[in-house]
Amino acid sequence: MARCVIANGRRARPLNSVVRRLVGLDAVELLMGVEEQFELDIPDEEASEILTVRQLRDYITSKQLAAGHLNVNADIVFDQLRTLIPYHLGVSREEVTLDSRFEELYD
Repeated sequence: MARCVIANGRRARPLNSVVRRLVGLDAVELLMGVEEQFELDIPDEEASEILTVRQLRDYITSKQLAAGHLNVNADIVFDQLRTLIPYHLGVSREEVTLDSRFEELYD
């Protein structure tokens, strides 16, 4: 059985699947933070395809629209990501642009 992260009393996905694609515990915490902030679940297969902040913003926006949320605004989603990503990865807000690649932010 794969090891799992437990945070906020919630069991997360197995570490081996996420950590292989992303980079370490910071990535797992970021993914969990995004899921909590935007009230959605991101399957490992889909998370592994998200390489840039723009792709993550678009993914969140499309999932919110598909769930019937009204007034979904991509600029607001991006602004929230520019707060969430630095909190979890220890980078500055200015480093988080739409074209930022997660592999570069994890360095």
